[in-house]
This record gives sequence, structure tokens and C-alpha cells, in this order.
Amino acid sequence: MSSGIVVKGVVAQSTFDHIKQKHGPAAWERCLARLSDEDHISVNAGVNVPLEVMGRFNEAFVAEICGGSKSLATQEFRDMGSKSAEKLLLGNGIFGVFARFVSPKQVLK
Repeated sequence: MSSGIVVKGVVAQSTFDHIKQKHGPAAWERCLARLSDEDHISVNAGVNVPLEVMGRFNEAFVAEICGGSKSLATQEFRDMGSKSAEKLLLGNGIFGVFARFVSPKQVLK
């Protein structure tokens, strides 16, 4: 059963891009191999990713890339979040748009 909560596509994709760049395509494919076909499609669709699917992907990431190490996973997720935020603040990144305006209402207008 889905909660209906999603990770916005731009945020999910910046996370996935970081993993591909830092760990390479083979590591990325090992993570995907742990997912069901349906989850695999959700991750690769380039759109919003259901929170449950993102959770299962993160579990695969911890198992494959971090070897199950919680301390390594903590550092990896910190690095991933930092790189994602940097990317989303640059140029026309979603966070950069909000950072340049006085209020989010201006963006919506």
C-alpha cells in the first residue's frame, strides 16, 4: 500500500546522479538489481519517486555500496545530501530559484 508521499523527481534524480558519478555505473546497476521490476521503473522514470520505493532503493544502496555499514551509510547520505543541495542551488536549480526571490509566493506568481 502506497502512502501517496513522493520524493520530488528533481531531488531524487540529483541523488541518483550523484551515486552514478561517485560510484560508477556498475554500482548503480547492482543497486537496481535488488529492486523489483516496478521499483526499477519508478527509479528510472525521471519523475517523482514514491517514498516507499526511495526507501527500498536506499536499503539497496546501503547493502551494495556501504556493505551494510551504518557508519559508512551515514557518511554517504551526508555527502549525497550535500552534493544534491549544491546542484539544486546552482543556476536554475529548484532551490536556487527560491533563494533568489524574496518569498516563495513570488515564484508561484
